Amino acid sequence: MHISDTFIYINITIQEVDVKKKVKILKALADETRLKIVLCLLNGRKSVTEITQIVQKAQPTVSIQLRVLELSGLIESEKESRFVYYKIADKNIFAVLGEQNKVKILKALADETRLKIILRLLAGRESVTKITQHVQKAQPTVSLQLRVLELSGLIESEKEGRFTFYSITDKSVLQVVNALEGKKS
Repeated sequence: MHISDTFIYINITIQEVDVKKKVKILKALADETRLKIVLCLLNGRKSVTEITQIVQKAQPTVSIQLRVLELSGLIESEKESRFVYYKIADKNIFAVLGEQNKVKILKALADETRLKIILRLLAGRESVTKITQHVQKAQPTVSLQLRVLELSGLIESEKEGRFTFYSITDKSVLQVVNALEGKKS
């Protein structure tokens, strides 16, 4: 089944989704150094020394970023004698990281309000009024977050009379959401 085929049939509600957990994961991945670390760990477990050499950052910097990734649940550590090795906790989450626009998507989704908006728009086109009611935020806040999503290229707006409607333009966002939920696209 193709993504665009499944996109039509998806009906996700905020109650079904652990938004805070997903935002934590997306924030962890929205940093260039942490994303490089994750990408190098996709090839298997590595020591801090190996990771430091691959990402070309100082060891203290790498250690801090490894801790952030570990606290988010993306990676796990294993101690063997005097060495600590890191590995991906769940590779299913990273099935979509081969996409060219991964950083753009992760940064755009690394905000709880924006993620709620995207989850709402996965069900179909919506007006600002409906989105505002759904995410339970003030209209100016929702409009700002809609603008961020629009500038990132994930959504588009369409004016109809005095109303503005939004819809998802980048279908790869569905892959990211499915990966975060542990589903295969």
